[in-house]
Amino acid sequence: MKKQIKFIATATALLAFTQAGHAAVVNWDNGGVGSDWNDVDNWDQTYLPGNNGTTDRALIGAGDAVEVTSAVLGTNTQFDLHVNATNATLAIGADMSNLRRLTGVNGTVTQTAGALQFTDIASNSIIYETGSWTISGGSLGFNGDLINQGMLSVIGNTASVSIGNGTDDNLTLSGAGGLGFTMNAAGISAINVFDTFTVDNATSLLALDLSLFTGTGSFDLVTFTTIAGTEFGAANISGLDSLTGVDRTATIGYDADSMYVTIAAIPEPGTYALLAGLTGLTFVMLRRRRA
Repeated sequence: MKKQIKFIATATALLAFTQAGHAAVVNWDNGGVGSDWNDVDNWDQTYLPGNNGTTDRALIGAGDAVEVTSAVLGTNTQFDLHVNATNATLAIGADMSNLRRLTGVNGTVTQTAGALQFTDIASNSIIYETGSWTISGGSLGFNGDLINQGMLSVIGNTASVSIGNGTDDNLTLSGAGGLGFTMNAAGISAINVFDTFTVDNATSLLALDLSLFTGTGSFDLVTFTTIAGTEFGAANISGLDSLTGVDRTATIGYDADSMYVTIAAIPEPGTYALLAGLTGLTFVMLRRRRA
């Protein structure tokens, strides 16, 4: 039954994608030992994606759990990546080369290391409404537009995310698209957009977690050349009172080329009383000195 379902899904995907990009679909079928991308037995062809002389589409489907633990090399052609179901997962911990296009993420992608660069500038890369890409290490780049209808999240300050190479390279939040930022003790890495950052102010989401950051300051979240829309439909900011026991405020701001957060401490009532007392003491000392 599983093979039959796989065949139907593959036939549909192959038809749609052949019309768009004339690519062959290589399906993950979990036929090998474990979840290693580089085990050829885990794919339904006799080769790994990107190793057949034609542009392939690597399709990860329902219930599939795939891991990239060593470098993925498309040796003789580029390939596209599609995480095709809500319960499909891809864990990336090493380089993936010769990537052409992210044709869709419906499931969950986590990236802790490795360099990824999607090189196609002719078509959009897409994270769908049910999908998410979370990066805490390594680098992630798109030469063309990224349409984010799901969640694109950055953890800490060691990852690098860039959208564009200088030609029509935009980040658009549409549908329920959102951005997530989890600061570590040192801050956060900004998402760098070469052209326009577009925010759908009706449905977009901004999530900011400050639980691991105990200080104050101002940090870029997104850098861009131009921006369309500056209001998110919803914002979820957590961790303002964590670890240090000091209440803080977080304010989202914009300037000509960035969206940033400013984190400031709120003095406790006792601090205000102490300041008032010191002011009064200074006044009394001045009066006595003048007398």
